[in-house]
Amino acid sequence: KEGYTKKLESMKMTNTEKGLITLFDTPIDQRPSTAASMKSSEPMITYIAAYESYTALEEWSKLHKELSGPAMNSLGYTDFLGRGPAGLVAPEGKNYDLADERFKTYMELHNGPNAFDSYAEFKSNQGDYENAFKYQMEAYNRLSLVSPYTNSLMNYYRHNNLEEMSAALKKRLHGFYDAASIGQGVREDFYADLKISDGMSNLSSWIIEDKSDYLQRQASQSGGIQWHSMEVYDVDMAFGPNADFAIVTFYMKGSYTGAGGIKVTDYHTRAANVWVLSDGEWKMMHSNFAPFSGGKGVPKS
Repeated sequence: KEGYTKKLESMKMTNTEKGLITLFDTPIDQRPSTAASMKSSEPMITYIAAYESYTALEEWSKLHKELSGPAMNSLGYTDFLGRGPAGLVAPEGKNYDLADERFKTYMELHNGPNAFDSYAEFKSNQGDYENAFKYQMEAYNRLSLVSPYTNSLMNYYRHNNLEEMSAALKKRLHGFYDAASIGQGVREDFYADLKISDGMSNLSSWIIEDKSDYLQRQASQSGGIQWHSMEVYDVDMAFGPNADFAIVTFYMKGSYTGAGGIKVTDYHTRAANVWVLSDGEWKMMHSNFAPFSGGKGVPKS
């Protein structure tokens, strides 16, 4: 820092440049008051000073319409969230129509990716994922190489295709438990390479294991139970805010014969899973089963 300061002091700079250097070294919450104390007429410095309040920033935007893109962005966020950057507060509360106007003005003034990214976020906040995807694609098209806009683009895409996402996840769910009921060993394809938590329907303690531990346990237990039938039904899904994980609740019923092969037991449980979208494929990370009315879980041994 000392060498940096000496180098700056040795440079020939205008008063405006010196002022900006001072502001960059000032804590963010103190910048508006510091900028105001400079008594400068330079738009860049008066812009920073205007962040003292929502009204001041709005007035600055009217005086500098052609330069007001970033200010429109800040005001737009404040209008639709109620609070904005640098502690801005909308005096009359949230106003989505006014926010829409601000962001559109920002896009007209500034044809860069950030303007379209902001409007896409605004649209997604309103649940309009079709337009969120459209404008996020505009942001991505303006900066596609190592783009910071990719994650939001995929988020909006998933929200626009929740029906297909649900169908794919339900197929995985049925495939997972149908395969287990007939003794197939395909379950390993459904677990991600992380620790898995498993709550068995016999109400035993939680099992925390990785994939190899899980497969070994299944192999050792496979000879103790013979399933006669198993059905997954009443499947319901709740997707996370980015639609890349889901809480899945459902019921299972069927029958099995335990060790010795004498008694047939009715199996009926309620269940919940956590599934995570990883590399374009749904992976189960957590499962929990408990006996439901009229049925039992699998034996403890």
